[in-house]
Amino acid sequence: MSIGFRWMVGRCRYLVAGLFALALLAVFAVKSLGHEAYQAQNYAQERQAYKTHLRRAGPSPQPYEKLALPANAAEVTYPSGDLQLKAWLVNPKGRAEPLATVIYLHGGFAFDLGDYEAALPFVEAGYAVMYPFLRGENGNPGNFELMYGEVDDALAAARWLVARGTPGATRIAFFGHSVGGGTAELVSLRHDGPLLLSGSAGALYPPEAFRSWRDWAPFDTADQKEARLRTFVPHLPSLKRRHVAYVGSEELQAALVPEYREMAARHNAPLSIVIVPGDHQASLAPAVRAFLAELGKLP
Repeated sequence: MSIGFRWMVGRCRYLVAGLFALALLAVFAVKSLGHEAYQAQNYAQERQAYKTHLRRAGPSPQPYEKLALPANAAEVTYPSGDLQLKAWLVNPKGRAEPLATVIYLHGGFAFDLGDYEAALPFVEAGYAVMYPFLRGENGNPGNFELMYGEVDDALAAARWLVARGTPGATRIAFFGHSVGGGTAELVSLRHDGPLLLSGSAGALYPPEAFRSWRDWAPFDTADQKEARLRTFVPHLPSLKRRHVAYVGSEELQAALVPEYREMAARHNAPLSIVIVPGDHQASLAPAVRAFLAELGKLP
């Protein structure tokens, strides 16, 4: 279990109760989000035109520890706007060129060794993995924005890979867990580069979930536009590249899967939702294995 996951459970006293209530209400709430009204809108354009209003500027609320660099990893720096951000890059052994590069977006709001280990199955299968540390976390500059500017950082990591010309860098997949999964979902709405596929585990949050995180969210969680622009499902009409969302069978979001599948079909969105065994944390490993199988099907 990663430190980030334990931190989120310990810190967010509203999380379990809040999401339980949301699981009961969100099936009805998603129908009131105006999905039909957004069918003709472009998420990327709306997102570009709006600047988030942070009620609290500063680093991630999650503490972090200085990490020893694993023997198979290189620490790199990539630009995101005027920010210079750190990342780890791991290449598979024994391959002149990786099959592709997976950009792994960790859960919680600080990267730890549990996150590094969670993505090692990709390396073992022949993929390079980039672990970007996002703005405001692990000593990086910038303000914590909670799935807003962090989406820009994830896209910037992909652009850096392509510009660097690393073998396998022109074949990129995104995968994220928990909040990182939410970020990967939003990336799938905006990415216009060499994206093969994107996936998420333990995400698919309804906009109302942010109200359960109001103690440490850096924006006004009652502001519907702020919440909606951080949420994947209301923007399914903008999804043009395939995304696979994995949901644990014991997660509360599993109750919303039939409704979300119906919405994806209604908008002809290339979204697959797959139930895997386990709760929010235990479902990560089977989700990674399942996503590896999806990557293996790509030409």
